Amino acid sequence: MSTGVASGARCAVATAAACWAILGACERDEAASEEVATRSSERVLVDPPETAVAYLGAVPWGLANPMRLAVSAEEDHVYVMDFGAPLVRQFTLEGDFIRDYGTGEGQGPGEFLSLSDFEVDATGRVWTLDPAQGRIQVFDQAAELVETIRVPGNATAFELTPDDDVVLMVLDSLLFRRVTRSGTVVNDFGRVADDQGFESAIALWGFVDANASSIFYSGAYGGFLGRWSADDGARRYLGSTIVEQPFPTPVSQDGAFMIAPEDRIGASFGLVARRDTVYVLAHGEGTYLVDVYEAERGQYQYSIPIPTPSVTAISVTRDHLVVAADTLVTVWSRSD
Repeated sequence: MSTGVASGARCAVATAAACWAILGACERDEAASEEVATRSSERVLVDPPETAVAYLGAVPWGLANPMRLAVSAEEDHVYVMDFGAPLVRQFTLEGDFIRDYGTGEGQGPGEFLSLSDFEVDATGRVWTLDPAQGRIQVFDQAAELVETIRVPGNATAFELTPDDDVVLMVLDSLLFRRVTRSGTVVNDFGRVADDQGFESAIALWGFVDANASSIFYSGAYGGFLGRWSADDGARRYLGSTIVEQPFPTPVSQDGAFMIAPEDRIGASFGLVARRDTVYVLAHGEGTYLVDVYEAERGQYQYSIPIPTPSVTAISVTRDHLVVAADTLVTVWSRSD
C-alpha cells in the first residue's frame, strides 16, 4: 500500500456516515449474525495504478460490451463476459486471446438469450447463467458444452460452493437459494430488509461472489455489504459500505414494480472476494474507485482510484487490477 506524501499521498475524503448497523432479523437463517463495530466514515485513498501491462480485446471483432470479469485459480488467465456478443472470452494475463465459450445468441445448446453471469471453477470449467432460458450451461476447458442445469427464471446471478452446488441470487423474500446440480433445493437464505418481499427485493439487486463456503453480497442500491455461510445460511454480518445510501422504495408503474428514476443512485457496481479481502466497485468524486474491505468482518480498509472512465467490471489478482471499460479490458499493476 502506498504511503507517499506528495501527489501519491494517501488522503481522507469525507463521505456520508457509514456505520455498521446490524439490521433486524427475524428468521432462523439470520440467528448467527455477528456484531460488527462502527467504523470510519471517511474514504482513505491510496495511489491509483499507473502501469497498464496488457489490453484485452484484440479478438477478430473486439469486445462489444464487457460486463463481468473473472480470473483463473492460477491467476494467469482472464475471462470476460461479453454481453454484446454474447460469449465468455478467455485471454492470457498478457492479453493474448485463447478461445470463446458459447456460440452466441440463440436458444440451442451453447447459445444464450440473456447471459447475465458466469463463474470459472478451480478446474477451469466455465459456468454461464442465462435467466431467459432458465439454465446454467457448463463448458469444459476446451469450451465444449458438458452439462446443462435448470434454474428458476428469476435468478440474476450465482456462485459455486466447494462441492459444486449452485447458490442462486433470486429476487424474492430471501436473496439466495442453494441447489444441487440435479435441481434439489438445499436451503433458502439471505434476509437483508425486515419487510423484504418480492416488491422490495427488486431494490436488492446487486452483486455476489464466493470465497470457500462464504457468500458475499453488495447491493447496487442502499449501500449494503453482507456475508453469509452457504452451508447453513447463517448471516455473518450485514451493514453499509463506505457509500451509505437510503434504501429505495420500489414503485408500481403499469402493473410492474420498478425503482423510481430519481432513486436510481448506484452504491456498488461490482464485487470481488479473493482470499481474505473483498473489493467493491463504487463511484467517488468524479472517478470510479475500488473500496477494499477485510472479508472476515467486513471492516473498510482503503480505496483505490481507477484511472479509467465508464468502468463496468473489475477483477483482481495478487499483483494486478483488471478493469473493464467501454469495449476494452485493461490489466493494471497494483500499487496498493
